[in-house]
Amino acid sequence: MPRLTLRTLLAYLDDTLEPEEARDLGLKIAENPEVQQLIERIKRVTRRRGLGAPPPISDEDEVSDPNTVAEYLDNRLDSESIKEFEAACLKSDALLAEVAACHQILTLVLTEPVRVPPPAYQRMYRLLPPPLANHQRKPGKAPTLTPVPPPAPDNLESEEADVALLLGLKRYDSSDTWRGQSMLLGAIAGCVILLAIAIWMALPSPPTSTARVIPGSGDLAKSSQTPTDSLPPAPDKIPETDSQSKTTTPPPPVEPGKGTSTEEKLPPPKKPEEKPDIPAEKQPATKDFTPVTPPKQAREVAGEWLRSNTPILLVTREPRPEAPWQKVDERNPTLFTNDVILALPGYKADLKLNHEVTLHLWGNVPEQYAVPFETPLEVRLRLHPPSQSFHVDLTLEAGRIYLTCQKPDTHIRLRLNGEKGEVWDCISREANTEIMVQVHKAFVPGTPLAPEGGEPPRITAVWLVTRGQSEFRAPKRFKKFTSSAGTLVSWDSISGQLSEPQPLPKGEKRYERFPLLSAEQGKPLQAALTELADGLKEPEGLRVHLESRLQAPLLPANILPTTLAIYSYAAVTEGADVEVMAGHLFDVLSDRDRPYARRAAITAVSAWLARDSQNTKIFRNVLTDKKQLPLEEADLILSLLRGYSSRQRPDAAAAAERLVKCLDHPNLVVREAALGNLIAYFDPNIINRKELSDLPLTQRGEKIYENYLANWRKWLEEFKSSLQFPPPKQ
Repeated sequence: MPRLTLRTLLAYLDDTLEPEEARDLGLKIAENPEVQQLIERIKRVTRRRGLGAPPPISDEDEVSDPNTVAEYLDNRLDSESIKEFEAACLKSDALLAEVAACHQILTLVLTEPVRVPPPAYQRMYRLLPPPLANHQRKPGKAPTLTPVPPPAPDNLESEEADVALLLGLKRYDSSDTWRGQSMLLGAIAGCVILLAIAIWMALPSPPTSTARVIPGSGDLAKSSQTPTDSLPPAPDKIPETDSQSKTTTPPPPVEPGKGTSTEEKLPPPKKPEEKPDIPAEKQPATKDFTPVTPPKQAREVAGEWLRSNTPILLVTREPRPEAPWQKVDERNPTLFTNDVILALPGYKADLKLNHEVTLHLWGNVPEQYAVPFETPLEVRLRLHPPSQSFHVDLTLEAGRIYLTCQKPDTHIRLRLNGEKGEVWDCISREANTEIMVQVHKAFVPGTPLAPEGGEPPRITAVWLVTRGQSEFRAPKRFKKFTSSAGTLVSWDSISGQLSEPQPLPKGEKRYERFPLLSAEQGKPLQAALTELADGLKEPEGLRVHLESRLQAPLLPANILPTTLAIYSYAAVTEGADVEVMAGHLFDVLSDRDRPYARRAAITAVSAWLARDSQNTKIFRNVLTDKKQLPLEEADLILSLLRGYSSRQRPDAAAAAERLVKCLDHPNLVVREAALGNLIAYFDPNIINRKELSDLPLTQRGEKIYENYLANWRKWLEEFKSSLQFPPPKQ
């Protein structure tokens, strides 16, 4: 077990310890509040700007010597010097930041070495004239941590350009070829031509005179020299029209022999008859919709948290990657616009907003309430400054919320899934109206794996009036209707269609605000939620608090707390340390001693992968670079976590056969994820068959595991024969 020193603490933060050492050290950190405060201090001082160089303590001070810092990081100081050096670090923020930053830099340099291009060597050799330097000298074969192939002869020109840019030199210089210089001159000439064309097109064209045909005669009127004649007639000069025939009334004929001037040929202007205004209900539909504009970016007070009787985990942070999560409690109840507000899985919270609007955040875990393919977890949203048209403006990124409007005629704008998503406007028509809105993201089983780009996850959104009456408007679709309690509207990103309002099916319990749990289920779950929330003492110590719970030993009392901590840890896995945190989640996935932790991690990581388009790429890099897994094995794990296939797909039989083979895969994560796919997407009744679900997956290679695989092969034959019938009700 490693000692808890400053150096081992830095190694723990930079994820350079072995998994067993990191687990043991994490348990020590969880038991020591002072160390948790030190971790937060290290993160704070390394991000602070303008610290300056550490000042010397005395004339004979060796602590501030860079050589001393290097020897400390290299573990070459004696015990007395180590104590003196660590004490000085604890006293000086500048010295502590220097040591932590140097450790981070060394970690990056040793794990991600940088290649020096051969042309860079040649530039260095040419700095001195001959015979002081040999310009024809070739770079030596210095050993490198990662072998890099030399550049191909046909790529030398591009290699030179890249090196020039990396060294801060200009793209084209005197040593370039005539081809490069001609390309530069051609690009400049093209820009000049395009600029001249743009200026010529922007110049106004001279007015042109047009001849008009005089109604009622075959003659052409003389061209008018005034530019106003080319404009359409003013509204008070429009000839009178017959409302029945819709034709223009012709002017009286002109007698021959009279003047032929334009003024005499034109009919006298007549003022159109005044018509009654169009009733309000017959106005064009576009006037009923407020244009969709980006929300205001100001940061101001948006509301406050309403204190509850039970402890909760509600956190918030500013929209900066390095901003820490702040716990919302009695000491910090104020909420600000454009901050990320997060109700962790399983926790419910009430917020008081403008115009007597109450916002209820409905966090959930599968142990509370589970729906196939649509189980919500955390609630993630941002409040925006109100505008002249809306009392409340918010963006819901994930989860379920309930909005209670105490006053009628309360205007609320809901933005779903960011700027490019749906926009719904709600107007309460009665007092005490309550509206439920839910957004859920998940990959459709069988979605092709693509680390970058590819098919995005399926997003579903539901709008439901649970009490009172509300008007629903979709300004991007020019649809509106008024709904009473029990009216449901849904949308999904695959079809892109917004459903018509329809009554909630009788007996539907998916959207109940207070799901009923038995006392046997509810009491232990509530106790675990309370214990996890009470354990967080420091406002900014959420990550350290959750990481300590991830490593809780295998005990019956730790099953629910560890499961809840895994759900919450995946919810906050983002920001500057996202790869380190994703690595901790994979360590839980591969834990051989705690099957409940593996199952919870599969649920949490699957939801995390669907939350952001970059998470698949991030997790793939963690598996291949940090955990040293083969690329093929890493892609298999990602495919299983995103949903391998389902019974409803045409390849269901072949996919089920491949999943059964994955139960004998050498990697425990593959076996666990394959079992989860078979239960979730192919046959939920597997959970009730002991011969298929009771045997631990860690017993692979033993005789009893061979019998276990034989039972799965029997199930596979049953499954293939049942595909001609409808799938079982889930």
